[in-house]
Amino acid sequence: MLAAFAVSTGSVVFAQNIKAPNEGEKVTFLTPVSPGNQEFFQKAPTTLWQDNADESWYNGTATEFTLTTAAQVAGLAKIVNAGNNFAGKTVTIGADLDFGVHLWMPIGKSYQFPFSGIIKGNNKKVSNIFINLPDGDFVGFVGQMFNGSIENLTAENVTISAKDTTGSIVGNLSTNSIMNNCHAKNVNISVTGYNAGGLVGGLLTNSSISNSSAEGSVTGVNQIGGLVGTLWDKTNITKSYSKGIVSGQYIVGGFAGFSTMAFGPGRDNVITDSYTRSDVFASSERVGGFYGGPQANAITKNVYSTGTVSNVTASGGFAGFTQFMTVENVYSDYTNAPLDAVGMFEGPPATYDITGKTTAEMKSQQLADLLNASRPTAVWYYDASKNDGYPILDFEELLSASNTASAAKVTVYPTVVTDLIYVDSKEKTSSYRIADFSGRIVKSGILTGGKINLSDLSKGNYILLLQTGNQTSAHKFIRK
Repeated sequence: MLAAFAVSTGSVVFAQNIKAPNEGEKVTFLTPVSPGNQEFFQKAPTTLWQDNADESWYNGTATEFTLTTAAQVAGLAKIVNAGNNFAGKTVTIGADLDFGVHLWMPIGKSYQFPFSGIIKGNNKKVSNIFINLPDGDFVGFVGQMFNGSIENLTAENVTISAKDTTGSIVGNLSTNSIMNNCHAKNVNISVTGYNAGGLVGGLLTNSSISNSSAEGSVTGVNQIGGLVGTLWDKTNITKSYSKGIVSGQYIVGGFAGFSTMAFGPGRDNVITDSYTRSDVFASSERVGGFYGGPQANAITKNVYSTGTVSNVTASGGFAGFTQFMTVENVYSDYTNAPLDAVGMFEGPPATYDITGKTTAEMKSQQLADLLNASRPTAVWYYDASKNDGYPILDFEELLSASNTASAAKVTVYPTVVTDLIYVDSKEKTSSYRIADFSGRIVKSGILTGGKINLSDLSKGNYILLLQTGNQTSAHKFIRK
């Protein structure tokens, strides 16, 4: 027996389709693919990666593979799209890869042919991903991921024309799937339908995103978001951000388009410690600086938005419309979006913990402190020289620090550590944090005796951040 769920418009979504429902065609006309994308694909490659794929690396008895050419990754797509979902298998990207010579076909081209393995990006970059599927659904570098995971990958220069359920890195992140430390830069996504996001189109059923970001342009009809198009049935996003331009007809948000389908207690869609700096436009109605339409199962905490918001029916500095939602410690830039926090209520009006602040107030240590909400370990940081002065997340602060020279006069040794690492500083060093190369904090504390015991860390590469006065210094080391 097939499980079915009714939505407010009377349509039915079947669970085996593993796709978020469309909120409903209150506006029935469609927006064509953006002229910029049309022009791009007139000049883009016409040959296909699926016709130039290398499958020779695949061994059906092996469970781990390292791919070092674009043709090999195209081979992965071809194998998955023929019905091998890679469940129980791990694929590591072994080099920076350029896909610009052919058009890309997603890994997992539909819900019938998902990818269910593990992709380890290995902190590599995949670039120049061009997808021209104007009638396509489940579209992205990975199209449909089901019971899978993807981590430590950057996608740069992603141009997509499609119809529905589209994201730069994953079109549909579904059912117990995980994304961590994935970033999309210079994204240009245009769909003629719904459910599109700069990073992920749909986030569904026990799936999560963390320490991730999207920067660029996303346009479509409805359920359009700067990071994610639609959240559906117990999802979680934390420590992530979006920047750029997000546009559509209705249900458009700078960070997320829509949160829908409350299946019961504990099936909420949660967003915490995230922000958007996207400018947001809707041609018809229901547009918000952070969220287009959060429904009753949306929980949002410790977030902010800074972008402009078009003034149409149901425009809000934070959300375009809502029935009920849970909101705590939320801020919007009232200078850029001088609107009520919520544009329209589809139920009794409510008072939410959303504060509009001027741009000057947003660009401050005070806002970072408010977002940290007195937690013992900071998530948010303020540096006037970064992010145009708006607060940044810990993984941004860690990774940017790891790529710059230490300003403080601190010596850290050895660089290959067994159990103890030593710190020699002429100034008082008060605290430390240790992160892995995804930006995840794995250890923190107060420095005592000039040494830190690392015996509880797993083998691998790490970044040690030391707070010395008003300066933070970063030091890479290996735990052997």
